[in-house]
Formats: sequence, structure tokens, C-alpha cells
Amino acid sequence: MVVNTVLSVMAYDYPPHKLSVYLSDDGASELTFYALLEASEFSKKWLPFCNKFKIEPRSLEAYLTNNEASQPLDDHHGQWTSIKRLYEDMKTRIKSATKVGKISEMLRRTHKGFLEWDSVSRHYHLPIHTY
Repeated sequence: MVVNTVLSVMAYDYPPHKLSVYLSDDGASELTFYALLEASEFSKKWLPFCNKFKIEPRSLEAYLTNNEASQPLDDHHGQWTSIKRLYEDMKTRIKSATKVGKISEMLRRTHKGFLEWDSVSRHYHLPIHTY
């Protein structure tokens, strides 16, 4: 999942102004835009979690696969469980949209980027910037 790569790069302990990610989608797929939008929302929880608990590796999928939460009653366990649930929910939403092959009208109304999609083609599209 491309989202894992983007989230991993975002989580690097590296000055943000020195790091860029370029993702080319020659098909101009609204599904790619949607997946990145989901990743952007998820990163609001994942990045602070990485910093707070000094998470390594910062590859989300690898971290969740290879690490179980520590003691059941500590702060890390509760937040780890929450992160894992949020991640699984995000994956489910992205996979569901991909399976259908399009974004629902309800989702299309949630972000102005979708409103411009009818004028987008593989030869004409604006870059997507996420900060």
C-alpha cells in the first residue's frame, strides 16, 4: 500500500523542510487522492505517537506487525491499540473504495479536491500538496 510508504517518510526524524515525497499517478485516480487524504488524517495520530514513544521502525505496517503493545494497563498499550484500530479502519475504507472503483458522492463532498476532479485527466492535473 503506497500509503504505508508515505506515512513512513512522514514519520522520519528529519527536518520536514529538507524532505519531499513525489508520488506520480499518471492515471489521475481519485482513489490515489482519497488514499492520501486518509493517510493525511491518520498521520495526525501516528506522528505524535511515534515521537512520544520513540517508535522504531517508523514503517507503520512493520511496526504493527512486529510489535505487540506492552503492559495492558500502561499508556503505550492504550494508544498502541487505538493506533492499530485507526490504521485497520483506514485500510478498510481505502480497500472498500478501491473495490467499488470510485469514491462515493458523500465522500466527494468532504474535500474540495474532489470537486475539481471532473476537470482532471491523466494529461492535465494539478499537483497535490500535503503539509
